[in-house]
Amino acid sequence: GVHQDLPPKLLDDIWAFCDPFLKVCGNLDELLTENRIFKQRNVDIGTIGLEDAWAWGFSGVMVRGSGAAWDLRKAQPYECYPEMDFD
Repeated sequence: GVHQDLPPKLLDDIWAFCDPFLKVCGNLDELLTENRIFKQRNVDIGTIGLEDAWAWGFSGVMVRGSGAAWDLRKAQPYECYPEMDFD
């Protein structure tokens, strides 16, 4: 929550920002998911195998992207994660 209501003008400014921003997001999504040239230049570039990822101390998305089925929240649960059902 906030300690006071937002000024109406601010809400107008937020909406004015959101419309063009969402259009830009759509354009970026199209570029990243549908553009053949972009994908040819970026897909499978700079890949690293699982053994190298472990050797270099990768973690998180980097090690999972190399093929490890690893989630620290599941392997070493903390906070509320012991109560979660991941399966």
